[in-house]
Amino acid sequence: MSDLDTEPVLCTNCGAEQASDYKYCSQCGAQKWANYEATQVRRTAMTERINTLGLFAGLMAVVILIAAFVNESWQSDIIISILFAALTLAFVLQQGSEVWKKILPSSFQASGFLLAIGVTVGTAYLVPTLIAWANEALGFYDFEVTEIYMRLEHPRLVAIVFLALFPAIFEELALRGVVYHNLEKLSNPSLAILGSAFLFALLHFSLLSLFWLFPFGLFLGWLRHRYQNMLYGMIGHFTHNALVVISELEGWF
Repeated sequence: MSDLDTEPVLCTNCGAEQASDYKYCSQCGAQKWANYEATQVRRTAMTERINTLGLFAGLMAVVILIAAFVNESWQSDIIISILFAALTLAFVLQQGSEVWKKILPSSFQASGFLLAIGVTVGTAYLVPTLIAWANEALGFYDFEVTEIYMRLEHPRLVAIVFLALFPAIFEELALRGVVYHNLEKLSNPSLAILGSAFLFALLHFSLLSLFWLFPFGLFLGWLRHRYQNMLYGMIGHFTHNALVVISELEGWF
């Protein structure tokens, strides 16, 4: 008799020794291979999520690099915005209802709305002021994001659409949608908040702005976790960007 013939047959769920032809465990009652098959399903799902995150992050990096090396103009800015939006929508659609159903809240919560507005009104004033101070202290050119739109016939409308509305919708769908959802399923909400905030900071390709982009991303991720939807983050994101755009165009600060 070979060694294989004498090896005990163990339950794949609890490890108890069983008869060689068992179908259900005599100790825990689990069906043969049930736990093994469930583990394989979980591993497959985790692999798919990791692959999705890797592919999405890689394609985002390509878009960022294109934006970094093309000449700065309103045309290139609009093209990059549309390209990023198309990429995001493709992945959101691939994720299905798991992401779509997290866009809107099941019921409106005034606390989420007021918190998003209140914090981002403050950041819209504080952040440009600090960046202007840092640029002056370091001897850098104080670039205003609206400069490239000033020669257009309707600079306010175009700038608000592509510098405030598009980022508020599609960056939130990308980071607090696709990225957050997959990181949360792979680990926990804390990793999802941290990971999406880190990618949010990298997405803007500005070392000088990292000091506020990462905390701002943490806040948006916390809103996503606290209220279980992306709407309040979108509102806050839009409020911040729109106020910065308007303040530059109108010379408020």
